[in-house]
Amino acid sequence: MVALKVQSLDGIVTAYLQSLGYQGENLQTTLDFLMKNYADKLNQEDVIASMDEILYAAVKKYLPSQRGDKTQALAMFKTLFLLEKGAENCGSALFENGFVTDELQQKLKANPLQAAPQVKMTTMEAQKIETLPFFAFLGKIFHLFRKG
Repeated sequence: MVALKVQSLDGIVTAYLQSLGYQGENLQTTLDFLMKNYADKLNQEDVIASMDEILYAAVKKYLPSQRGDKTQALAMFKTLFLLEKGAENCGSALFENGFVTDELQQKLKANPLQAAPQVKMTTMEAQKIETLPFFAFLGKIFHLFRKG
């Protein structure tokens, strides 16, 4: 288990980028770009949601529209981004100008991941439970012995 102690805005953004697969010099370059251009726009109460908005704005043109709501589409993108090592291939260009490699674009279009449909809770009407005739017959026999 890994313990992560976050003490600053840089730390939160660094952890977010690491969750996308950024590391080393690529991580530092992307972090520097984000802090220079977006630090004042980040919601201090929910930095992760703000980072998701920045990422979504950068990649929404690549996301298939039939994939459900924004949260599901972004989760699908993040999954493929990690699986295809997008951080190594796209680098900070992902956030700078929404650059996604052609290979990753093809994977997004043909990806087998499907968002699960929303769960709809309803009440079920009571149903009559019918017993098998054999058990009813046994019940009558035992009932006769008890009276007997």
